[in-house]
Amino acid sequence: MKATGKKSFLARTPSWLLAVLSLIIFTIVLFAVDELVHSFDVGGITALALFGVLSAAACFFIIKQNPRSIWYVPLIINSLLIYSTFVEPNFWRNPPDYYGIPMGVPVCCGWVLSIITSITGARKGRKVAMSDNP
Repeated sequence: MKATGKKSFLARTPSWLLAVLSLIIFTIVLFAVDELVHSFDVGGITALALFGVLSAAACFFIIKQNPRSIWYVPLIINSLLIYSTFVEPNFWRNPPDYYGIPMGVPVCCGWVLSIITSITGARKGRKVAMSDNP
């Protein structure tokens, strides 16, 4: 017997599309927050930390809905910051005129958080999927 209820938005939309939409929205949020807090946060650490938290939450919910997407959703959502590791010359060290935290610290913390929440989402998604089967 099939269920008569409607599928949720997350269940109907492919995981890769949700990841790309999340990347676009979070990039806009990253630049907007960086511009708003630029007066007291010179290195953009607040914006990068917020991007990491948002990407981790998105990874959890997308992968919880489709546990098989654990292999590509974190890569798609974090692709902009992965690209910046190769392009940004001061990724691992402080620029000469800045004495704060290097850009790589909050970015790598966001990656680790995304991976941990992706694994957690995959495990929760498998448990829900198995419990739905009689």
